[in-house]
Amino acid sequence: MATRSTKKCPRCGEKCFAHQPRCDYCGLIFDRLKNVSNKAGKKAVLKGEKEKVVYLSEFPSDLKRWKVLLLCGFLGMFGAHNFYVGRYWKGGLMLLGGLIAFVLSGFSLGWYTETVNQLVEGFLFIPMGLTFLFWLYDFLLIAIKKYKVPVAPKEEKI
Repeated sequence: MATRSTKKCPRCGEKCFAHQPRCDYCGLIFDRLKNVSNKAGKKAVLKGEKEKVVYLSEFPSDLKRWKVLLLCGFLGMFGAHNFYVGRYWKGGLMLLGGLIAFVLSGFSLGWYTETVNQLVEGFLFIPMGLTFLFWLYDFLLIAIKKYKVPVAPKEEKI
């Protein structure tokens, strides 16, 4: 009994046979994924054109995995790697959490009374902990090549 190999559609997540030229559920043509760019994906995300954007684990030719890994390693607590690849909402949330944690850590250095310090130290762990978990999760996903970046078909120049 021969088994047929399958693949998952990057747009809708439905299983398709490996030899299929397009997804039966959402209509994505798989050959178009060979000519995609992160730059076009970022533009489409900013314009709100969700139908053009596909999130892929494979990095396109205009985006280097090692750059994203370095950004995540050094500035990941502030979401720099998410801004770099075009995941602006997640980057904004990480930036907000990182800034809140940074500001609150300044309060815990003894700028105010002991009661204020105790309250601030209690709340400090929430944004700092969540931001750290997001950062660690993204770092691991980039390292094991499962981090998804927005891509869209390259725009043709006439």
